[in-house]
Amino acid sequence: MSIVNLRTYKENLDRDSAIFKNCDPYPCITLDNFVDEKFLSGIGDEIRALASTKNSIFNPFIHYNAKVWGTIKRVGFSDRMNTIVDSFQTPEFMEYLENLTGVKNLIADKDVVTGGYVIHKKNGFVNLHVDHRTHPYEKKWDRKVLLLFYLNDNYKDEYKGGLEVWDEDAKERISLIAPLLNRCVIQEIDDGFIHGLPDKMNFPEGDCRKALVLWYFVERENEMPLRVTKYFPVPSDPFFKRMMILGENTLLYLHYVYKRLFGLDDGAYIKLQKLFRK
Repeated sequence: MSIVNLRTYKENLDRDSAIFKNCDPYPCITLDNFVDEKFLSGIGDEIRALASTKNSIFNPFIHYNAKVWGTIKRVGFSDRMNTIVDSFQTPEFMEYLENLTGVKNLIADKDVVTGGYVIHKKNGFVNLHVDHRTHPYEKKWDRKVLLLFYLNDNYKDEYKGGLEVWDEDAKERISLIAPLLNRCVIQEIDDGFIHGLPDKMNFPEGDCRKALVLWYFVERENEMPLRVTKYFPVPSDPFFKRMMILGENTLLYLHYVYKRLFGLDDGAYIKLQKLFRK
């Protein structure tokens, strides 16, 4: 079952492809009403319920540069959550994505080893960053395309959950994209494509920012060198915060090293976090 409104978007493919390639400062496009509207009815309540249970499927990924909760692989996905992911991985959708972005031979991360559903509660954030380019286990895979699909049914600007896109020097914000329900953002990934959610969010208690994050890869002939997420301060950050943001990049690199060397998933990271919280 595919719920994506591909017929509509295929009709506008030439126009949208030009918008994507000419977007400033990086190849990117925002598409609204991306899937069948009726299918998403009640999705906000569904995710809020999953987030509030004692054994929530949303695990904390909390460190100096981020305060976010996310899924691990497809553990705990509802049928609807699986259907949304599957719809973004069908052969027809992959063909559309290749034609839109101009990136050929894309590979979907079927098991959602990287990415997945993520939520940000009150005071959640993710500092400015460029995404890591390598898959933790598929060593020849090069990450090339990012898809963000938003599931916020009652978003208000005062919640401060908009995606910020910055210039390649992290000196100036270029655009702010509101995470509205059924909005899809597709972005090409490269070493200098800086984005994030640096402001602490202001969602009311019991609510959260809700999104699906999917990455698509191409396979190279040789093993990819490890290229991990790199965080950046904003110009107004004080000296100490700037040093902490940049310093944690080293620890993050070590995190990716052990994942690649030992084949560990983020479940190990979650267990380590819980150990230090006891």
